[in-house]
Amino acid sequence: MDTHSPYYKPEKPKHSWQLLQWVIYEPWLVSRYEDSLTKKEQIFAFLKAYVRFSLIMVGVFLLGNLLLAATDLPTFILSEYESDFQTGWLLQLSFADKYLYSDWLEDWLSDWLEDWLEDWLED
Repeated sequence: MDTHSPYYKPEKPKHSWQLLQWVIYEPWLVSRYEDSLTKKEQIFAFLKAYVRFSLIMVGVFLLGNLLLAATDLPTFILSEYESDFQTGWLLQLSFADKYLYSDWLEDWLSDWLEDWLEDWLED
């Protein structure tokens, strides 16, 4: 088949973004590509894609926190948040303080890890 044809589908993706596009829109190309890889190459490709996806999600999370702090949104809908958050948010004066205060991920992860360890040690 002519490689300049609009219907030409390559065997290997040109870059990771094209692989992500295949995962979303054309899974049959992913399975064809997977069949052409060795087990070691499959693991490496998965880890590479996983790291990139994780970085994208962390970036989206940080941008969300930036938007939250920049618009001062919790001030307008304060009743939707827990009372501890309400009090803490109102005490933050600068943009940087509000941005850092909105980063609840560290608290959530430490609570989750603590619960997981307790459950694991009980078993």
